[in-house]
Amino acid sequence: TNMVEVNVTIAGSVCDLQSSNSTHIVCVTNAQSQSQETKVRVNIGDRGIGKMDNADFFYIDVWSSRFTWGGLSPPEKGSFAVITKGQTILLDTSTPVLKMLLIQGGQLQMEVFV
Repeated sequence: TNMVEVNVTIAGSVCDLQSSNSTHIVCVTNAQSQSQETKVRVNIGDRGIGKMDNADFFYIDVWSSRFTWGGLSPPEKGSFAVITKGQTILLDTSTPVLKMLLIQGGQLQMEVFV
């Protein structure tokens, strides 16, 4: 497939195409303002829109990223952490013992290692 013919959007934002062939598309997503589960939309030239029943995408914050915490370092030992409404955080690392974790309408998801 010619890369010029492939157009991918996720939550209405363009996913910048890196490569594509007849079975795979690789693209880099743009940022979203909040955690959300959304659909992937693929348009391939004049062939139309691909059916993406099993291609949900989840924008999620990760505990270890300073972007999750407004540019600050992740919560340190003995600190107070808040997960706000509409925010979903993936616990992707072990954490120090916190003073308190308040989940105020958001979600905390655990990453399972096998």
